[in-house]
Amino acid sequence: MTKNRNYELLLGYLRSILNDAQIHEIDIRDLDEPFREMGVELERLQRSVEVLLRHSDDFARGNLSEEDLLKDCCLCGNLQAVQDNLAGWMHEAREGDSRRQAEVCPGGVSEAFSVIATRYREREKDSDSHPKTEQEHLALIESYNDLLMTLTQRRDEWIIVIDEATREIVYCNKHIDRRDSDGGRLCNGCGSQLSFRRRLLEWQETLDERVWEVNGDNGRIYRITTFPVEWRGRAAWAHIINDITADREAEQDMAMKAYHDAGTGIYNRLYFTEYMQELLEQKAQFTLCYLDLDGLKYVNDTYGHNEGDEYIRLFVSTIRHRFRSTDIFARVGGDEFCLILPDCSAEFAMAKLESARHSFSRAGGKDYPRSFSYGLVEMDAAEDSRTFDEVIQTADNRMYEYKRENKKQRKK
Repeated sequence: MTKNRNYELLLGYLRSILNDAQIHEIDIRDLDEPFREMGVELERLQRSVEVLLRHSDDFARGNLSEEDLLKDCCLCGNLQAVQDNLAGWMHEAREGDSRRQAEVCPGGVSEAFSVIATRYREREKDSDSHPKTEQEHLALIESYNDLLMTLTQRRDEWIIVIDEATREIVYCNKHIDRRDSDGGRLCNGCGSQLSFRRRLLEWQETLDERVWEVNGDNGRIYRITTFPVEWRGRAAWAHIINDITADREAEQDMAMKAYHDAGTGIYNRLYFTEYMQELLEQKAQFTLCYLDLDGLKYVNDTYGHNEGDEYIRLFVSTIRHRFRSTDIFARVGGDEFCLILPDCSAEFAMAKLESARHSFSRAGGKDYPRSFSYGLVEMDAAEDSRTFDEVIQTADNRMYEYKRENKKQRKK
């Protein structure tokens, strides 16, 4: 036989061993003497591959027998080790929960691994997860606390943390060391400014206010936001304290502008309307005085608007000095004004207005007449069902009647 023919037989045999489900064997005697030794070794490889295929198929089907694969197969060392380990884990799983043994044995390898992994996770969770979780939780809280201190050191507002059990201040971002307060007390700087510190220390969870306001002894106004926190493993309350004095002053300024007449400083039509409607809804007793400044157009046309403004301011000053600070005086038009006198009779109001009218006519030293007209409506809303518009119309009509009578008197 030629050398090439020996190579072809051996190569075909090797390919069959590696690729064919049914191996095509050769007769070693068909080989020439120098090639028979290689043929014998290929026969050994064939037996090892057959063993490997047979046992790996059993292994995949879940047949985890205790047979020693190494005895027959030089290729099965790793498979034997996997089988030994898996068999040991299954034994532990059976010992831990014999009720679930049937879940492991009949299925394939993937199911066996899944069940065993589940057992180990459950066991690890039962034995180790609680302490580990608690430690991780504490570490996380500690990192948050440190981050909070870093972020709040330069903040304008106060951030004060109070131990819920001991009622001690455990953190103040204004304190010198930024971590712990001085024996649970506010430092001198905070203590002098936060005169309401006792309310902070005594704050209770039962209180409805989570955002509340307080006035300090220094005339400042503070808004406090309170919420529960966990501080270094302890239950605590955090108070964020903002000085809102400037905001309140701005709001008051806005309210002043919204409800006051810019030229005189008294109330405007908006405030008067809201206040009147509130009195009518409350069925309160009051007297409404509707006032008209006589001759304003003449003063403006003859002497200029600056003189006209002086004329208005003199009138306003005269009225304000004749009535109570609790009475509501409002400018509702260019030369029209209203007085609301709570718990005051029309008769008394008329006497006061006549006194003011005589005083006004003699004031100022100007060479033009100074006068005003008025109309009164006494309201007992408990017995009077007139609406806002009806009351105003009645007072306005009476004012014009008074104005006409004055003109008649001046002509005589």
